Amino acid sequence: MLPRRILAKKTKWVWIALLAMAPLAYYAGVRLILNIDPSARIGINYDREQLIVRAEQAAMQAGVNVAGWDVYIRFLPNTNLFYYYKYRSGAERELAKHLAPDAEFKVRFRAPDRSENIEVAFDVDGHRLGFTHNISKTKTGKDPGDEKSREIAEAAFKTRLAAAGITVPVELKSAGTVSNEPPNTGIARQYTWSHPFATLPELKLEGTIKVRDGVLISDRIKGELEPVFTSTKLINDSGFKLLSVLLYGLCIAIVVIFGIYRFVQRAREKEISYSRISLIALIFAAVMFSFAFITDAAFYDTSETPDLSVSDAVIMFIASIFYLLFGLIIGLAYGSGEGDMREGFPGKLTSLDSLLTGKIFSRNVARSVVTGWAFGGWLMLGVNLI
Repeated sequence: MLPRRILAKKTKWVWIALLAMAPLAYYAGVRLILNIDPSARIGINYDREQLIVRAEQAAMQAGVNVAGWDVYIRFLPNTNLFYYYKYRSGAERELAKHLAPDAEFKVRFRAPDRSENIEVAFDVDGHRLGFTHNISKTKTGKDPGDEKSREIAEAAFKTRLAAAGITVPVELKSAGTVSNEPPNTGIARQYTWSHPFATLPELKLEGTIKVRDGVLISDRIKGELEPVFTSTKLINDSGFKLLSVLLYGLCIAIVVIFGIYRFVQRAREKEISYSRISLIALIFAAVMFSFAFITDAAFYDTSETPDLSVSDAVIMFIASIFYLLFGLIIGLAYGSGEGDMREGFPGKLTSLDSLLTGKIFSRNVARSVVTGWAFGGWLMLGVNLI
């Protein structure tokens, strides 16, 4: 065996090499993300304010004045369609991508009284894809009957086909009615149509049009690939992938069980710093909560349902409790390993001590920041390689 001093010296050079090569790890990790992550490769030509203006115009054309309404935006890439369109070509591929793109923006407006909302979808170039208008179930209306409702749906259907340049015969089919509760508050009639592609047999393109009480409330198109095609051509369900998932789950289970065991053991020995655990939990929760606070993630899904009585404050409170519990898990994990780390590697946590005592610009903190930055590069590279 190598003497401890020689081993420590060799280990030191390994760490120096990893630190020096961290920029290369970041570069390789970013290149991998650009190659495998659709979100990073789909170009976006409109910013938030431009999308909101276009969505307001679209809502007005649908007969909804959204002035003063709450607005939320979501970006939804479709990984399967992204790779599918990448390996297809021809006129039908261009038409399919125009009607059902591999990524879309959804802009949703919600009325101040929460009685209704309207969602307008766009592709990354700002072309309108369709809309959905959700109306309160308490609003009464008069059903004009199936014949009049179908005329409204046919008009929207023909406009859609003309805009897309579809000249082949396509049939608009009735998909039944949906009665709202309580009774006599309107009937929504639904119609569907599909457009087959000769050169894209695995792609199913289906449009849905809804009419409620003589008013067009939804006109959307959805593109889906056949599950068999997706599983065999786009998704690698190899044994190696299954084995890696099982090993990852086993690793997580072992770490969790061991962490709980060591935490209980340290707690019995009264060697747990509960104040430090609480501080770490609060910091982690604050960082995670900031994501929900500055984005629309916490409100977008809940804003879809009209007449929802839960306030935004309650939603944010629930989100903060969730992040706090998750942060507490991180704090407990730290508490279970802190004692072992300090005993086995004296001085390794002095940077954290310096940070907590307010010595932000000390050498210990600076060294820890640089090391963490380097570790982040190698971690990003490793995750994307896997």
